[in-house]
Amino acid sequence: MECILFTTSDLRGARATSLHRLLRRLSQEAVPPRHYVLLQGMSENSVRDFTRTQETSAKTIVMHYPHRISLSRARNMMLQRAACEGAFDDPAIVGFPDDDAAYPPDFLDWLRDTFASTPDIDLLLCGCALEPVAAHGQSTRAAACRDVVRRSTSNTVFLRSTLVTRAGYFDEDLGLGTPAQGGEDTEYMLRAFQFARWSACIDAPLVEHPEATRETASRYYHGALTAIAWHAPYTPACAIELARKAAIGGVHVLSGRMSTTALAVSYRAAASALAASVYVGRGRQRSTDLQL
Repeated sequence: MECILFTTSDLRGARATSLHRLLRRLSQEAVPPRHYVLLQGMSENSVRDFTRTQETSAKTIVMHYPHRISLSRARNMMLQRAACEGAFDDPAIVGFPDDDAAYPPDFLDWLRDTFASTPDIDLLLCGCALEPVAAHGQSTRAAACRDVVRRSTSNTVFLRSTLVTRAGYFDEDLGLGTPAQGGEDTEYMLRAFQFARWSACIDAPLVEHPEATRETASRYYHGALTAIAWHAPYTPACAIELARKAAIGGVHVLSGRMSTTALAVSYRAAASALAASVYVGRGRQRSTDLQL
């Protein structure tokens, strides 16, 4: 079973070093994944110079876009190319690592074995840390909506390719590079969670990536609240998570991490998303369908 990964970067600051580390580690895998990498906001010559200096496998597909675009748009461009190339035609596992993420040795082998030996798993969620633990021997439990809302990120969720083709594209109204500045991972994983036959959760940190902090949570609050609001009308557990997230906004204000104006804007956006979700219903999914 193949692993298909999607990463985008603008190579600014330390991101070039981080992406170099990710590419080098993946090239050293016994069975390298198919890895789509979209470099944005760079000239063709700059992209060519960068790729010449990297340790990559033959299954690394480097894409280029001359301007900076949102994270959700970049991922959709890579998903579209992968779909056109037939990447999802055969059984595969899909992940969306950031340029500053990395996988411990043997992790991808373990991931393939887990999905192959448990055919019902469509979505697997784990934790992340700067010093992750070995995946082998970790206990697995059924994932709940609260796990998806509170813990899922692009780095820590892995999906079966059949689920990706059903969940479709990322919502381009959400994510870094949009006014919402976040929420694209939460919305996408909630959508996939609804379609999954079985979702598994491992509480241990298996992926190398910095953990979320209260500061990052407040920075991405607007988008995350909107994402949860989209799904709240159809999932009671998600409605509970929406109420909880709304209350957390007050905590951000009291702690000085967010202004009352920003909180009010977030509440209005969530209310609009909630109303729009009720109006259009689940038909909204059609706008993000890969239509393979």
